[in-house]
Amino acid sequence: MASTNGITSIGRDNEPTSIVKSQHHSTLAIHGDDHLNRSTDVSPALHVSTTFRYASNPSELVPAKDLEGPLPLDAHIYSRETAPNTTRFEAILSQLLSAPCLSYSSGLAAVHAFYVFLNPKRVSIGGGYHGCHGVLDLHTKITGAKQLPLDCAEEDLQKGDVIHLETPVNPTGEAFEIKKYAEKAHRKGAYLLVDATFGPPGLQDPFAWGADVVMHSGTKYLGGHSDMLCGVLATKHEGWIEELKEERTYLGSVMGSLEGWLGVRSLRTLEVRVSRQSENCEQLVKWLDEMVKAKHTNAIGSVVEKVHHASLQLDDMHWLKKQMPNGFGPVFSITMRSEELAKRLPSQLELFHHATSLGGVESLIEWRAMSDRTVDTKLVRATSAPVNEDTLASLQARMSANVQTTPQSAVLVLKEVKSSVPNQPSDSTMQAPMGPNRHQHAMYPPVVTGLQVIDYVNDRNGLDYSRDIGRSFTLNGKNFYIFGDTFCQNTAGDFVGLVDNTAALLPHEDKFCDSRYLEFNNDDTVKALVPLTTAEMELQKSTGGRITLWGFGGVVELMDGTGRIWFERGIDHGNGNNEYCGIGMAEIRYVEHCERFITRRFDELWPNGLIFGADEPKVGSLSTIVEGEYVYLYSEYKGNTILARAWSPMTTSRNLYRFWDGKDYVENYNAAVPIPAFQDIPQGAVVRSHIFGRKKNYIFVGVDKWADSKIQVGAAETLEGSWEVWPVALTQGIKIKDGFRYCIYPHLFASHTRKGELLVTWSEQYPGGVIAGKLQFQTTEEECEEDCELND
Repeated sequence: MASTNGITSIGRDNEPTSIVKSQHHSTLAIHGDDHLNRSTDVSPALHVSTTFRYASNPSELVPAKDLEGPLPLDAHIYSRETAPNTTRFEAILSQLLSAPCLSYSSGLAAVHAFYVFLNPKRVSIGGGYHGCHGVLDLHTKITGAKQLPLDCAEEDLQKGDVIHLETPVNPTGEAFEIKKYAEKAHRKGAYLLVDATFGPPGLQDPFAWGADVVMHSGTKYLGGHSDMLCGVLATKHEGWIEELKEERTYLGSVMGSLEGWLGVRSLRTLEVRVSRQSENCEQLVKWLDEMVKAKHTNAIGSVVEKVHHASLQLDDMHWLKKQMPNGFGPVFSITMRSEELAKRLPSQLELFHHATSLGGVESLIEWRAMSDRTVDTKLVRATSAPVNEDTLASLQARMSANVQTTPQSAVLVLKEVKSSVPNQPSDSTMQAPMGPNRHQHAMYPPVVTGLQVIDYVNDRNGLDYSRDIGRSFTLNGKNFYIFGDTFCQNTAGDFVGLVDNTAALLPHEDKFCDSRYLEFNNDDTVKALVPLTTAEMELQKSTGGRITLWGFGGVVELMDGTGRIWFERGIDHGNGNNEYCGIGMAEIRYVEHCERFITRRFDELWPNGLIFGADEPKVGSLSTIVEGEYVYLYSEYKGNTILARAWSPMTTSRNLYRFWDGKDYVENYNAAVPIPAFQDIPQGAVVRSHIFGRKKNYIFVGVDKWADSKIQVGAAETLEGSWEVWPVALTQGIKIKDGFRYCIYPHLFASHTRKGELLVTWSEQYPGGVIAGKLQFQTTEEECEEDCELND
């Protein structure tokens, strides 16, 4: 037996001596399993057996109950426990990760094993791979554990809890500071799990910065060839690996022998693959980012909104270069300026495969919405192959060609409205001018030149008489109106009942006066979107009044495809005596194949089924809007409008709601600052729109009171403001049968003919009904820059 520089070699007796002693990853990857070699094969053999013979000498047989401590690494009994190929794979990885490790059948199997092992009562988790969130949701379902946002207060954590940190994060490739979260966890006796899939060995060492457990989806860079599934857990906590190994036996999530053999093959080239991929990725990212910043001088910058990658986190380099000294990872993402562009791009790139996953030797690109329902539909994720000039040249050439051959209507021009609506009634006093022929944005501050009354928002079933409110929402790609009171009649014209909070489908995007209710009760009344609970029906009987549920703030769609509605519960005692009770909340799902809504109430979570009581903020009573991971709720409180925010995965947790105090979001709603621009404006809505140009991301349309009112229009760059709101027109004379009543709302589901037009609806006085119209603004004299013409 010979040994050179600490590396064990195998003599003719085929008996290894010691484990490799080296600090170089390439050396460890090639020789980290030499101590397990029992043959003269240079390349490890594939062992497919599921079971292994016991010792032939009876004196060496020890019953399982008498075994003490871990068995030797080569003492294989049954492959659900250990097997030669997976043991060699784990031996190499344990040295590369500087900690004992275990392999699993997949990355999600490893995550599941971790949560089964620690069984935390609270888990603080941020964005990242949706599969990990799915595993955690199952764990929460079974154990009742609570999920907290990644940026939760330190006081929310307790001993034994877990912070689940993914860095670099999927799908953007952006990084988080491990040390900060490790210190936060350890001060409370909690543990830090780091999902380092996007930062494999050689790029970062999470243990050096305080991680308790490191997890990898080995399918990606550890496997490296898109031909194996694998997961890995590693930890330095004494005794944890042995306990995890025992639990893995009963979970049955062991890695297969073929995958173990492929894994050993892959680890041999890990360092050269990952370092080259990371280097190439940074070149691609640098080039793309330069194109975006110089968007007025090149076609690519005009259709790419943003590039995401850890190398672009310039403000974080003081810690990021230490955490990832050898490169910032091979994964990046691009946010395009429209969903259509994101959908089209992957198929245009010659040397990139349009497929999910990553980490192989090929370059992959994916319109991420294909596999992850939680991401922005404009996002494309990409990973670079360990080649250089060809990949870069292909991306440059094909992206440029794709932009140049893309029809202008799909990139820069808003789709024209085609609607067979009746002529404007002659009794409308606000006439619609012809307007300019060029596509232009509205002047700011806004100047209204007309309001074209179109028609009632009709019901194709012909069963409703009148209704009010008329906000709109989108769910699973379908557009809907939500109404307040709906007066229902049967086909004979008889009044059959009054129903609150009904929703109607818009079958055609360009026919926004044409809606259709989906479900009816046996008495021909429309089914409510949020029906009364048994407790509310009993309350209705006991009080003699009518329980009302009004969704003034509308429905918002979360990243998982479900909707949320915050509704006001009241008791109508008659004769104008309405008692306000508080704010409830429900989950809305739309099932397209049977055209129905499934509504889930969370009443059991809160006293009286209300998340906020009568003397607390009317959360979401003015407007609700989703941005990223949060729902923003404009709310009435003590006669003022304040802004609340809820983390979208945990909207049911009252204690996680935060309120804008002018500088930050705080827990105490009494510290919330009023929004001055919304003072004395009880009705309206905030929507995302660039009708006033790209410097204004959000607009507001509302009125200051019932009946004869002033239409208020405003805009802001951020949801927190500063908001500027102006009275732009009077409501007198805008009618079909009777005058204006209340609730004017903007709608963005219908494409605009010009930037100067905005579809709105409002409620009419007796006999009632929701009317659609076009609010028309004076436009700029010069054409808007290209990036102002993108359809939101």
